[in-house]
Parts: sequence; structure tokens; C-alpha cells
Amino acid sequence: MSNFEKELLESADTIYLPNRYLEPFVEAVGNITDIEIPAMQGRNGGAESNGQIFRWVRGRDVAKIVASVQAAQPEKRIVGLSGSEWCDEYMLGELTGRVSADRRIEYYNIPRAKLMGRVAIIAPPSLDADQMRGKIQPGREQLVPVVTVYPNLAKASKSSLSITTSLEFTLNGSVETVADDLGMLALDLVCTGDTVIQNNFTILAELQDAFPAIVVAAGTNTV
Repeated sequence: MSNFEKELLESADTIYLPNRYLEPFVEAVGNITDIEIPAMQGRNGGAESNGQIFRWVRGRDVAKIVASVQAAQPEKRIVGLSGSEWCDEYMLGELTGRVSADRRIEYYNIPRAKLMGRVAIIAPPSLDADQMRGKIQPGREQLVPVVTVYPNLAKASKSSLSITTSLEFTLNGSVETVADDLGMLALDLVCTGDTVIQNNFTILAELQDAFPAIVVAAGTNTV
């Protein structure tokens, strides 16, 4: 196994981490380094351990924060930990011009890390799953709207699925609840599938895997 990812983490001055669902990242980092990520205490957003600063933020914001802080502190090495699906969501914003050239990122899946889940299209119990599965097949003239926190991934899926999203249905959370209330499909991260089954949702299509990833600003990955 290459030591690149290990050296990238160990050389970081500041590491940004998700403030929720942290366990997969702690395990993945522990598998390849001796870094001990301190426990987040209450609402405290930061801690220092063995000369490294750790800060907890929303997982979806890690890529943006890493790129921004690195630009503001070029003398430091700023590293983030985030799900690979959030990294792709951010990077797709680069293609649409929503992310400026000086805020680009690169990411690397952590070696030997466990699968966190899969981004999937799911149908609430109020919809006919078989009928909706047919409606989202590629090449359909009428696109099916979805509720999602991943609008860029939804747009990028148009070549393989007949789906679309709009601002009024692009949310920051509670995707499954809102999808059920509106009687719409959801595009969301499915971790174990237990919640989907418990809520009587049906997985119609899986779009991509999600793994713990290391995030750096583009052009700063030399170690």
C-alpha cells in the first residue's frame, strides 16, 4: 500500500472533520496512521492533539472550507475528511462555474476504508415503485423530479436516469421525510438500508458508492 495518504494526514496542520457520523472516519484514519482523533466535546468546534488542530464542521461543507482556508493560509497544510459523494458534489460545482478556479479540490479515498453507503434513488411508500422505476429509465422525454441534498449529482445523472431537481426541492436535510410528504422520489445516501426498509421506501437505482475520503485544495497534495 502506498504511504501517500498516510503522509498527507500526518503532515496536516489542521484537519476538518464531519461533526456527525464520525465513526467511519476515525476507523479509517486509525487503519493507516497513528493519529488519535480527539473526541468532540459538546458544541466545541475544535481541539488540539499532538501538534495538530482538529475542527468539526458539517460534512457537506468540508470541501468548501478546506479550499477556502487553504487559500487564506497558504503556509499551512489544510486537510479535510469527508464522504467521497460530498467531494463529487462539490467538484461538479466546478464544472458549472459555481466553484471558482482558486477553490478547487482534490480527494483521495482512504485505503482499506469500509464502504459508508451508496447514493441511490428511493421511492416512498405512497408511490408505485415498479411504475417509478420505469419512469426514471434513460431516454424518457419527461424527467421525474427528485428531493435531494445532492443537486449536482442529480444533474450529472441525467445521462443514465431520467431525473431532474429544482431549487424548491433541493434541501439541506430531512430528505426522506419531505419526499414522503410530497409523494416524490428521493436521491439520498443509503447507508445500511435499514432506515429505508423501516420507512417502507424502495431502492430504485444505485448511483455511486461513498467512502471516507481525504480532501485537499487542488495543487497542494505534495508531501
